[in-house]
Amino acid sequence: MIVSVDVGFKGGIVFWRYDVCVKDYIINVYYKMPIITKKVGKKVKKELDVQKLNELLSFASKVVIEAVHAMPKQGVTSVFNFGHQLGIITGLSVACCGVDNVFFITPQKWKKYFGLIKKPKSASVDLVNSLYLLQLKKSEDGISDSILIGKYFIDFVLKSNE
Repeated sequence: MIVSVDVGFKGGIVFWRYDVCVKDYIINVYYKMPIITKKVGKKVKKELDVQKLNELLSFASKVVIEAVHAMPKQGVTSVFNFGHQLGIITGLSVACCGVDNVFFITPQKWKKYFGLIKKPKSASVDLVNSLYLLQLKKSEDGISDSILIGKYFIDFVLKSNE
């Protein structure tokens, strides 16, 4: 099973399986990024549910992760947390699938392919809902992004190597 991941607290995880009837990969199931909240002093802090993430990734044969990086005007703490999440997801993916079965796709590549450069986040939700007849909400852009990351990977990496 191929798993595509949009990193972040609002990210998503999509499982793809090959369907012999349609002779292509189809979406098997999708999830919001598993998050837990912890109380640290008087603050409530969000973090990845590493145990749940590990359980989900254990079904993967290949993992494709959005190759994210820091953006201008982001705070130091948020950038650190984002990088920390990317590291956890990468580490678990390599542990589950092996380093040769973990792939990274830049946002520029998949967004250009789908015509989403400089479009609002909701554009990916609208596109996925029309392509796959889903009913994702505007707030589920992490799931729609992970679907498009997976679709790009299948079309450009897997099919070009067949």
